[in-house]
Amino acid sequence: MINECIFADAYVEEDVWDFLSPACTDNLLLWGLPGTGKSAVVKAIAYERYGTTDLQDENVVVLDCKDQEQAKQLNSKYLRGWYSWARLNSNCPILILDELDELTDAQQRALTAFINSSSLDDRRSMVLATTNVDLRDSLRDRTASAKAFSDALLSRFNTKLQMQQQLPADVLPLAQRKLQAANVLCDNAGLLDVLARHCDPTSKTIDLRTVQTVVNKLIRRSTTTAKKPPSKPSLQLI
Repeated sequence: MINECIFADAYVEEDVWDFLSPACTDNLLLWGLPGTGKSAVVKAIAYERYGTTDLQDENVVVLDCKDQEQAKQLNSKYLRGWYSWARLNSNCPILILDELDELTDAQQRALTAFINSSSLDDRRSMVLATTNVDLRDSLRDRTASAKAFSDALLSRFNTKLQMQQQLPADVLPLAQRKLQAANVLCDNAGLLDVLARHCDPTSKTIDLRTVQTVVNKLIRRSTTTAKKPPSKPSLQLI
């Protein structure tokens, strides 16, 4: 799965690959604009380490912090219980947190305390998180109202990487794979032209959500064309 992820920055890709090693127990925070592939990358890391797409098992738990019901689980009791159970089956259980900035102050404190306590264990946990917040702004502006994260929580992430939007040529292979999976043929030049027309006019980049939208439109168009009945021959007067 990690081979299917797209990186605009080769250095970020190299750093991410380090997390595939069983020896790595660092915490990772990916930040950047929506649609840059942050969630796909952290889930791919878990898949590569444990070889399963079931991301709710004894090795890996995924929580969407925007989902209030899921976010409620982020308290000291749940985290301690999960870790005690998970480490019976794994040398380094993984906790994936999507949209980390949605956590309340109390939940951030509970998560920080959990990371502190698990880091004292020989068999640590690994926290892989994502956020749409620009960490440069969060770190630069020290006012409490402008900060999405506490200093304590941010400092617990050993690695913080920015995921950036890609150029059309970078996402072309991904778009082609999705089209081929749907048995839709499109030449590279034509597909590249379509992707370029959907780029951000300023940065000339494209996010992965837009790529998926373009692919879906092409698939629907191909399906509609295939189902369209042949036109009746016109009558000619002789």
